[in-house]
Amino acid sequence: SVSSMIRMYAKKKGIPAYTILPTLACNARCVYCYEEGRPQVTMTPETVKQTIRYIRDTHEGQEVTLQWFGGEPLLCVDIIDEICEGLKEAGVPYKSAMISNGSLITDEVIERMKGLWDLKRIQISMDGAEADYIARKRYYKDHDYYHAVMHTISKLSEAGIAVSVRCNVDNKNWEGIPQYMEDMKRYITNKEHVSVYFSPLMDVRADQDDLTFWKNTIAARDLIVNAGFRPLAYMGLRRKYRVNHCMADGGSVVIGPDGSLFPCEHCPAESRFGDVFHGVTDEKAKTEFCRTDRVREKCKTCTFLPECTSFAACPWTDAHCKEAHEMNILDSLKRLVENSLEIENPDEEAI
Repeated sequence: SVSSMIRMYAKKKGIPAYTILPTLACNARCVYCYEEGRPQVTMTPETVKQTIRYIRDTHEGQEVTLQWFGGEPLLCVDIIDEICEGLKEAGVPYKSAMISNGSLITDEVIERMKGLWDLKRIQISMDGAEADYIARKRYYKDHDYYHAVMHTISKLSEAGIAVSVRCNVDNKNWEGIPQYMEDMKRYITNKEHVSVYFSPLMDVRADQDDLTFWKNTIAARDLIVNAGFRPLAYMGLRRKYRVNHCMADGGSVVIGPDGSLFPCEHCPAESRFGDVFHGVTDEKAKTEFCRTDRVREKCKTCTFLPECTSFAACPWTDAHCKEAHEMNILDSLKRLVENSLEIENPDEEAI
């Protein structure tokens, strides 16, 4: 009830962010992809046109964030160009972000990111050491993307674009993580705007032995620091109370490649609430998906409930989420104290 009330007062006019999937096609075949088996649809010219119109008519004058997602969004740079150009012509203020595997980024694409796209940040997914990366990404084209992507990350950092490297991990690729971080340290020469974090895959998080894995990922943050990068805690301390915890309950909209509207980037069929051609046709489908009064049974008495996704329809599940939160927060507190000692007593040995 408190969360619902706070969200009501904090809600802004219009839609703050649009996650746009130009295509579900991809140049990789990641072994863990949750979109596997879905038709690889790409936006038609008419869908692009209607997407521009929909954003123009629903943004309510505020600056919006365009989150490019897929599939691999960089298979459709022309569509991204067209949407950005259309919004600029319509007077819609925007900035953008992207989730990509990074393999298709060239110097020309970086110029588009800095210019027309106004890209502020990008998340690039990787999968551990070279052999694991090759086996898990399964690119259609035979190329040394492992080292190429690392060089690309360095170029993005040089261009002033914030890069978050998400390394997907499970028990099968964990042994190679130290070598992976050594390679990152060596090949990414500009680390200024680069953060790194290890993300346990969905199957790992739902497994009863998930806490062992969380302990490993927390301990491995030292590898990130020693390699010269900023560690980004997957769970940890917040600077302020989070009113919304994901795009679904924050008022954002996902636009699929066929123009369908969803509250969540996982695009569950039952949550489809309209399309860019007709607008909202089923408001109930969206509100039903992210109801704050319907939580998982094990969450009802949890002290961390306000600090995580509160609704039961969320596809992400953790076997021991409370314990995982505790471990991550304690690690964050420890690092804050250590950093404070280093700053306050630069010439003294930290106790």
